[in-house]
Amino acid sequence: MRLPGATVVAACWLLLLPGAGPAAAEMAGVPETEELTFAILREGDRIGTHTYRFRPDGAALEVHYVTDIAVKLAFITAFRFEHAGHEAWRDGRLVSLTTRTNDDGDAHTVKAVANGNVVEVMADGVRRTADPAIMPASFWDPRTVERRQILNVVDGRLMTVAITDLGEETISAAGRSITARHYVMTGDFQRELWFDASGVMVRQRFIGEAGSEILFELE
Repeated sequence: MRLPGATVVAACWLLLLPGAGPAAAEMAGVPETEELTFAILREGDRIGTHTYRFRPDGAALEVHYVTDIAVKLAFITAFRFEHAGHEAWRDGRLVSLTTRTNDDGDAHTVKAVANGNVVEVMADGVRRTADPAIMPASFWDPRTVERRQILNVVDGRLMTVAITDLGEETISAAGRSITARHYVMTGDFQRELWFDASGVMVRQRFIGEAGSEILFELE
């Protein structure tokens, strides 16, 4: 994503609970409301929204997400970013993924399908194969911080990352104070991520190309 002037432990806790098996762990990251909405802020100014909708059904899970950003200068839209994605999961593994993106006029399409012992990815006409345990960079799943390679959901690239666990912090999210675990992702993709004790992602942060802070705040 380019902007003008910018451009899990929770899962592990579930696995350690008596009687908690794959069915419990695979639901990590899904809130009770089955929806999450984030305000997107650039240097404190609201520029858009990011939403997730979850549809669990036994061992299956569907996730829909939409990002809508519009940066205006003197009532003129200087930048647009529109992104929509759909993920299908079963038994905690990615079955399929489809995303479409308008990155300020640059269009991207990504499709990924599990096929045997690989995930086949087609992105902007380029084919790749990924590990069957690959995690998309949609960031709702706390297991993302356990991976050293993730799938870019905008352009389909496979990105090598490193994770630093900064421990628990008290933050403000959705109008209340909560305890969240703070992770820093570096390497081919940079993000800061906060997950609450149940594994739900409650904040994202990154620094844009020109040094502006981009913050996803849970509403």
